[in-house]
Amino acid sequence: LLLRVSTEDTSYVFTSGTLLTSVNRSERKGTSNLDCESFEVRFRSLNNHEYNLETISLAHLQRGLFLPFKELTALKKQIVFKLNGSKESFEPVQLPSVPKRAEISKPTLSVLISSPDDIDLLEKRPGNIFFQLPSVFNDGCSAFVDLFAEKSHLIPWFPALLIGSDYETAVEFLHRVIPKQIVTNNSGIAHEAYKMGVPWIAGPQLNIVNSFSLLCLQEKLNCTGAFISNELSKQQIKRIGVPDSFELFFSIYHPISLMQSRQCLHLQITGCDKERVDRLCLHHCEKSSTFVNENGQRLFVEKTKGHYHSVYHTHNYLNCDIVTDIPGTFDSFCIDLSDVKTETTVTAGKDQLIQLFEDLLAGQGGAGEMLNKSIQQTTQVQYRKGI
Repeated sequence: LLLRVSTEDTSYVFTSGTLLTSVNRSERKGTSNLDCESFEVRFRSLNNHEYNLETISLAHLQRGLFLPFKELTALKKQIVFKLNGSKESFEPVQLPSVPKRAEISKPTLSVLISSPDDIDLLEKRPGNIFFQLPSVFNDGCSAFVDLFAEKSHLIPWFPALLIGSDYETAVEFLHRVIPKQIVTNNSGIAHEAYKMGVPWIAGPQLNIVNSFSLLCLQEKLNCTGAFISNELSKQQIKRIGVPDSFELFFSIYHPISLMQSRQCLHLQITGCDKERVDRLCLHHCEKSSTFVNENGQRLFVEKTKGHYHSVYHTHNYLNCDIVTDIPGTFDSFCIDLSDVKTETTVTAGKDQLIQLFEDLLAGQGGAGEMLNKSIQQTTQVQYRKGI
């Protein structure tokens, strides 16, 4: 069999390694009838982002001839080799599937707080209590070491931005406290915890979106759990496989942080006597303001003590649907009780909110409706849209 393949730039000639044969129908096992259909089936993979398989002319091919499948496959490989600049092609890597673990019967409620005043709200409640550490440590970490020594049930929550001496102080805090577990949005702290043998959970700002991220974190860095990204839709989350002995978390209520910056974002909005940010600003400045972007969307800028400037979405994220949409998937659902001011209005106190979320996870009827009444002007558009 002789094949002439032409492109806009050049043409090539290929020949089979064995002779064409003519056999009876009863003897055609392992052979291919050489007609347009058989060529289109065998060569359709040549249709890709670089080439289109167009007219196949069999004007000079006698009817009733046959060739083994392996010969046609060999010819196709020769064609691909030439079209690929005489470079060997590789078969697509077949990724192994990540087996899904057993379903979780009763997810717990985890709560993220940032003020010591909120600790008493959670003293006798089950579930994890995460405490937000600052990005900028004032005069070392002794105050936080004392806090976690007194409240050993608290789980440190490390921010994403830890720079220079503040990162070194965060590492010092980790070595002095040696907590039973941490949550970190900073990969450097994650690696330090791995070296120390401290169990760690990948925070939501690490933006975990697939099964192999979970498996990699578990196998390479001894990670014990992770938050799944809030940017995924319901269908995308359903496809994620969770390794054995690995905890899965999802934040169902929180202010949506769009950006963090070391620069002063209030300077161009409300003005400031200082021309540049210094350590005093980072330690002591507390301001909040709003601005409108080019799309007419109102955004919130907040600066709190010990943290960098942050830009927040107009509305907080609230997703009660995922509890019943994807049952048995998550070990724990998290709520963020940080005092960030947005256009979201909350009519219930923190203690009442915690109870309503616990009722939601327990499957009590009406809890979701009560939460939507108590927390108004929220969004979960990414849960419907996905990425």
